[in-house]
Amino acid sequence: MIKGLTGAGEPERVDVVCASANLFEVLGVQPRLGGGFMEEEDQPSRNQVVVITESLWRRHFNADPALVGKTITLDGAAHVVAGILPPDFRFPSGDHLGHLFALGPRTEIFKPLGLNLKDVSNLSEFNYTVIARVKAGVSQGQALAN
Repeated sequence: MIKGLTGAGEPERVDVVCASANLFEVLGVQPRLGGGFMEEEDQPSRNQVVVITESLWRRHFNADPALVGKTITLDGAAHVVAGILPPDFRFPSGDHLGHLFALGPRTEIFKPLGLNLKDVSNLSEFNYTVIARVKAGVSQGQALAN
């Protein structure tokens, strides 16, 4: 989803992905500064934290190491910066995640999904995708068969 980043520097439109708290663990990525998401932040109304890419950190926040723990504004809502990703981190593009998952060419902000299961029904939209780590020696076909 695209959100407006305001409050520091020029306003900017950025791609944001909402994900489960263990996204960076699954991807095997450690933030270069700060940390990822805590399990308790992946709850409704407790998910006002973000992890940002190094390129956004450099471009929009002048590579300020003190940004971790500070607040940024996305679409008018305050979010605390939990961490800055390493420079070599690349999140898969929408092309790699399936046709229902519309992403721009460069995702720069990640926040916990904070899904309320009470709001989900059989009639809900299912515009989610899954990223998983496959055990060594298991083929893609084997993984998809299970």
